[in-house]
Amino acid sequence: MALVQAPALAPRADVPGSPADERSMRARFTLDAVARLSWWVFGAQFVLTAAWTELLYSRYSVTWDGAIYLQAAYLIAHGHLDPSSSALGHAFWQDHSSFAYWPLALLELLDPHGLTILWTQDLAAVAAGAVAFRWIVRILRTAPALSGTRWPALLAGAGLLMLVVNPWTYWALSFDIHLEVFATLFIVAAASDFSDGRMARAWVWVALTLLCGDVAGSWIVGLGISAGIAALVNPARRRQLAFHAALLAGVGVAWAAVITAISGNRGSNLTEGYSYLVASPGSPGPRHLGLGGLVRGALTHPGRVAAHLWSQKVNVAANVGPTGWVGIFTPWSIGVPAVIFIENGLRGGAQFTVPLFQSLPVYTLSAVGTITILAWFVPRSTHRILVAAVALLVVNALAWSAVWLPQMPGQWLRVSAVQSAALVRIQALIPETSEVVASQGIQGRFADRSDIQLASTTDIPVSGSDVWFVIAPNAGIEVMPVNAAMGAITELAGPMHATLVSSTAGIWAFEWARPPGVHSVSFSSSPQTIGGWTASSQSGVPVTVGPVQNWHVSADGRAGYVLAQDYWTLARGEYEIGVSLSAGTPVIIEVSNAANNDVLARRQVPGTNGIEEQTIALDLSARYPRRPGYGGWGPFALQPIAPDLPGDNVIEVRVWSPAGGQVSAYSVSVVPEKVPAP
Repeated sequence: MALVQAPALAPRADVPGSPADERSMRARFTLDAVARLSWWVFGAQFVLTAAWTELLYSRYSVTWDGAIYLQAAYLIAHGHLDPSSSALGHAFWQDHSSFAYWPLALLELLDPHGLTILWTQDLAAVAAGAVAFRWIVRILRTAPALSGTRWPALLAGAGLLMLVVNPWTYWALSFDIHLEVFATLFIVAAASDFSDGRMARAWVWVALTLLCGDVAGSWIVGLGISAGIAALVNPARRRQLAFHAALLAGVGVAWAAVITAISGNRGSNLTEGYSYLVASPGSPGPRHLGLGGLVRGALTHPGRVAAHLWSQKVNVAANVGPTGWVGIFTPWSIGVPAVIFIENGLRGGAQFTVPLFQSLPVYTLSAVGTITILAWFVPRSTHRILVAAVALLVVNALAWSAVWLPQMPGQWLRVSAVQSAALVRIQALIPETSEVVASQGIQGRFADRSDIQLASTTDIPVSGSDVWFVIAPNAGIEVMPVNAAMGAITELAGPMHATLVSSTAGIWAFEWARPPGVHSVSFSSSPQTIGGWTASSQSGVPVTVGPVQNWHVSADGRAGYVLAQDYWTLARGEYEIGVSLSAGTPVIIEVSNAANNDVLARRQVPGTNGIEEQTIALDLSARYPRRPGYGGWGPFALQPIAPDLPGDNVIEVRVWSPAGGQVSAYSVSVVPEKVPAP
């Protein structure tokens, strides 16, 4: 589709007191009414987003990304002006060179800690929408072809709707803290001012965008592209815009080069994300990939570039879908989104192309672009066609919202009220000076300390004398396989001799006195045995008194699963499933496919003579794929992120007891008997 230039600014030609002037005043009054209404709408949007953020925060649904920023805020606010991030393993500024975070971190001094910063992020996102809407109003107010009609108010209302109901804005705000949200406000303000000829103020916004880090700095190149295109279609300002276009592109590239030279973009991890552009087929790729190597690789392997970008077409379309798909095809709305789609799409996979914070400028700029196109289309279309176009735009925006907003709790609110209450009690017990190792899905709320580590299957550095482990196998957005988390809990209670402090609602907290000379802890990614007491279900109660070898999960008298929710991520092959239990009544042992709950193997046990090991042979030579994430439906779809877990299959081992059953399960084991080579 051809790029559309915004309607040219021109003086009003209506004669005061004429009928045309009266019609124009009525139209302007209506547009002004929509503009005034927008302040109430954006105010309500901020209240709603702040309430949602507070709910996520109170439920401990703040992940590793949040831990990075909240720990830095804690340290900066306590006088550590060059904080070393234990969550990252290096200086905080080296993550993305997000220098704008230093003044923002002072909000940590205000109550409630952490939440105030998150609320400020909500305000920045809403403000970006308000700036975009002011831009839309200016375009409509100064378009001569719309003078004396009701179209400015109608189009302004459609633009306001697109900005406020876009589900991706709320998804972006649901994912912890990211400086890209603040940078979105600055880049949209800069684009608006450049388009309106307010160059000095625009450069202030550019400077603030650069201070938000390397990713935001790349958007300046996109803004330069937009200015260059605007110069081509606007002869009256061609020289001015061309000069600023070249300067913007140069500043953006220079900023990226400087950050790379000082190792200030370790968070972008160019080697991990883009090494395929320079690696030979079958080779692991370079050990280090710099910005220059990345550019050379992209230029010398255009086929790889095209293939990766094309593989992300569904997510690119989803990002611009709520604003009608066409909104990026105007001079001022194409440059920044183009840079975003290229750098995210080239990274490979859907992790960075799914609608989230890294694409937030797209949602505001494309809304401005869509209204620009419609404003240009007004004098060139019949009334009936334009009404249909606006109606379709409104229905499309509402449909995207209806499909995706209801998915937010399932995607982002994965810690129950009971689990968060348990976490509140655990957090109150942990001294501020203690080191904490926590699961990703709940780690962010424990970041108010100098040492926070991620519970994982890699080596975990430990340095404190008093170390707390808070493990949540089935709560929050986790990257650690459930069986690995339960194996870690089993190891903490057993060989590590940590003290169990709490085990409520599937949240496990241990206090561990680090032995002298021990500087790291590692847990198996594929343990063969876990404690049955780690996997209690709705009819089971963990019994964790006495010697650890006697711990178990016991039936509470209700009919149902005593042991469940122990999800094992396995490769294809043959396995022996073992459950150590004692049963005074008949019980059923099941192995199910976690993707669709199909039972793969079942065994009825009439009872046992004391504690016995019951085994089941499991053939996983066929592939039982994991269930993909929700992808929407019809045109309102995206390509969800594939589960980032090893193996082909996820199974669940369950023990069912009848009402009044006397059942105790002590351990579960999954032992490979025959696993084919990969």
